[in-house]
Amino acid sequence: MGSSPLNGGSGGGGEEGTLENRIDRHHNAGTPEYGLTRELRAGPHWLYLTLKGLRMSRSTVRFDCRCGRWFLGLVTVLCLGLPGRPLAAAESVSVSVKRPVHPILIRNEHGPLLRVVVDVPRGTTARFVSVEFSLAGTTDLNDIASLQLFGTGSQEAFSPQQPMGPAVAAAPKLNLPVDQPLAEGPNVVWLSCRLRDSARLQHHLVATCTAVVTSLGTLTPLDDVACARQRIGVALRKANDDGVHTYRIPALTTSAKGTLLAVYDMRRRAGRDLQEDIDIGLSRSTDGGQTWEAPRVIMDMGQFGGLPAEQNGCSDPGIIVDQQTGEILCFAVWMNGKPGKHQWGDDGSEAGFEIGKAAQLLVVRSRDDGLTW
Repeated sequence: MGSSPLNGGSGGGGEEGTLENRIDRHHNAGTPEYGLTRELRAGPHWLYLTLKGLRMSRSTVRFDCRCGRWFLGLVTVLCLGLPGRPLAAAESVSVSVKRPVHPILIRNEHGPLLRVVVDVPRGTTARFVSVEFSLAGTTDLNDIASLQLFGTGSQEAFSPQQPMGPAVAAAPKLNLPVDQPLAEGPNVVWLSCRLRDSARLQHHLVATCTAVVTSLGTLTPLDDVACARQRIGVALRKANDDGVHTYRIPALTTSAKGTLLAVYDMRRRAGRDLQEDIDIGLSRSTDGGQTWEAPRVIMDMGQFGGLPAEQNGCSDPGIIVDQQTGEILCFAVWMNGKPGKHQWGDDGSEAGFEIGKAAQLLVVRSRDDGLTW
């Protein structure tokens, strides 16, 4: 609001004058797009001016007045409300994108590709309409069996508990409809994919969120690493594969002949550490990890000392290769007895070397590229 000196005349408090109001819309303090001018009678009263059809988007509104007489008083401008601001409301909603830094795995039902967060300010009412994605840059769309959206509320961690629509086939561009309200605060959406077993490990996946369409308008996400590539991997062992409760503590090496050798705990009854029924398993791949032979057990102390398998567990493997001789060594910890004890808690492993009191280091050897041990 601005006021100018008055040209002559006299006045006093309570005398009426002429107040000319000009209201302009500016784009970033540029040239006015349009103005509304109206003569109003000013005095010791409230003046009301209703503007219809004024749409604002990062704009400024300037109120100017020119008084026709000298007067004493206070000119106050109150912006009581600017109804009907759909564009401004849309721009107050923000969208950002993040990607987990890990490969998408063959054999996994869900492979989180990217997380979209729609942040809605307090007091804003809006609905999801759709989310648009591009898979441009993906090596081969045939690697992807399906894609699906999942909502996790305000939680950033991925969860498949709330699907936001059916699974769809891969395509260069996706427009996935979503019909549900947006809550105040963060609204987290995940794009997840399931890979075909034939997906190639040398290939990459690229997923970009290009737009989020809401009832307030179309929003462009903020994505600092758009077109980031994600690699493809293999979920070699999963819980309950071959009747084993949990697989843990993996180690991986390459033999002198180029064979990949993966070793791991096979925790047969539960996921806990020693002491428990645990053997050491091995998987081999001769084609760079694309396919794997059936797993084999290479360390199993059975019922040594007349004790059951759950008191003869082997755990925490490591594997090394002598590149000159081709010999491969795998080592692990073995506990005998000590039911219910943890391998390094209380007296799970006592001082000394006695079997049944101290945990032992076991080593097995292969001289035929990991075929036998």
